[in-house]
Amino acid sequence: NGSLHAAGFPSLGAASFHTSNGSLTLSRIGCSSLEACTTNASVLLSAVGARSAVITSSNGGVTLETVRADGPLELRTTNAQVNLRSVACTRASVETRNGAIQLHEVAAAEAISAATSNAKIQLDRLASPRIRLKSSNAALKGTVIGNPGAYSIISRTSNARSSLPGNWE
Repeated sequence: NGSLHAAGFPSLGAASFHTSNGSLTLSRIGCSSLEACTTNASVLLSAVGARSAVITSSNGGVTLETVRADGPLELRTTNAQVNLRSVACTRASVETRNGAIQLHEVAAAEAISAATSNAKIQLDRLASPRIRLKSSNAALKGTVIGNPGAYSIISRTSNARSSLPGNWE
């Protein structure tokens, strides 16, 4: 019950960080697998590397900066925004409700999916062969690296517009 801050552990095995009613901040962490979970507060990961990562929060934003996952990356939160900047992984799944999703310089070697409600999804130089985006009541906007025609982009929004090609299947 409170904030948790950890920094400077470059070679952990499986790492699990849990707290409630307080922020969770991890920086300069390296591990085989990562689980980071909090409630009613934010999660911030900076300069973190793992084979796989699961990040969850409720009622708090999730921010990842300079994060690498050699396998899957899963992020879930509610009632808050998700921001990813300079993130690389094999597969990414990003989900929030009532919060925007911003993906800046994100590269997913196999696929990425992002879904939210009542908020926009904004991309800036996203790279992944398979992109799946879903929002309700807000826009889908942004850019991918290179030719958009080279990607499989599936995007859907309701009550707003998408600047990205693709149809929801």
